[in-house]
Amino acid sequence: NIKAFNALHHASLKGQAIAVDKILDGHKSLVNAKMPQGFTALHIAAVNNHTDCAKLLIEKGNADVDSKNLDCITPLMLAAREGHLECLQLLIEKSK
Repeated sequence: NIKAFNALHHASLKGQAIAVDKILDGHKSLVNAKMPQGFTALHIAAVNNHTDCAKLLIEKGNADVDSKNLDCITPLMLAAREGHLECLQLLIEKSK
């Protein structure tokens, strides 16, 4: 669509962990796809506090935890900024 969301971005935005899981089954290559602003599905899950989605993206999809958007912001930084402690803890544990 206009915002360049793919199906995985959309499922991560909405917190639809079951959809994230199913998308990863058939389209794992989408996991690190970036929107024009550089956001990945993991950025979107982190900023919206969708820890279940973030965990799937990392553990099943092998998402790049340290991916930076165009402003050099990582998913961990977004979770910290928003005060999403559970998601932040997951990202700290999985960060390289």
